[in-house]
Amino acid sequence: MDVFHFEEIVKSERLSRRHIDHIGRLTGESSCPKCGSPKSRKTEEGHQRKCSECGYKYRLYSGRWFGEVNLPARTWLWIVKLFEMELTSTRIAEETEVIYPTVLKATATIRKAIAASTDHGLEILMNGGRNRKIPVFHYADEANEQAGLIPLPEKHIHLLERLGCGHLICTDKSITYNSLECGGVTHHVVDSGKGFPHFRTYLAYPKGVWARIKEQLRKYHSVKDKNLPLYILEMEFRINNRDSGLFEKLVESLCRSIPRELRPSGTNTSAPTGRPTTVRA
Repeated sequence: MDVFHFEEIVKSERLSRRHIDHIGRLTGESSCPKCGSPKSRKTEEGHQRKCSECGYKYRLYSGRWFGEVNLPARTWLWIVKLFEMELTSTRIAEETEVIYPTVLKATATIRKAIAASTDHGLEILMNGGRNRKIPVFHYADEANEQAGLIPLPEKHIHLLERLGCGHLICTDKSITYNSLECGGVTHHVVDSGKGFPHFRTYLAYPKGVWARIKEQLRKYHSVKDKNLPLYILEMEFRINNRDSGLFEKLVESLCRSIPRELRPSGTNTSAPTGRPTTVRA
């Protein structure tokens, strides 16, 4: 979305809420969070909707990623737009005059919404960034692939998560192999400890894709180890949607219901559908 069109939808809080509600209806995520009925009407208070089927009252963001941070719709859209433009949370806080902790929570919510839109991303959100049980192998002799594979001891694996293309494998710095095998896919070392000094990083992405991911990560000075998979998934998302409306895709992700697996037990929400599983080269 170009800036001129964006300015039109954020002229007022009413227009911003209307835009989010419109995107929610297009994605089928504006239905009642209790019974799932798409039919509703505004209450007398105006800030709630009432389900025409079961009578349940709910807010526009109820059960959705937008509802994870209590912000006006206009402010939310500004944060999404600046996030699309790849500004850091510090810069977004300065531009929107929203306190930094709130902006940090909002950008983290955007990354979680992105992750929840794919099966492998949802898996990362559910297991907390630790999945060391997947077997990883190295060649007994890297100069001779016919020499066979040897399992890499689990104690050397710092982080292991499934991505759209292979896995994200982070080992301690004692591991000096140029490549590792996981899931029948060869993963090449892409960071020997300079970007993340505590471990070595292996990915199966094409070289050009990793170069772009690495370039984007340079602007974030202190990405926590456990959050690294979410940043990688964000880059996946940007690459997959580089030729389409990235802003609208981000709003769509935030309009979706938070999957049942990530909500407190007993909450009735619909899991997102149509999750892509690959990254475009």
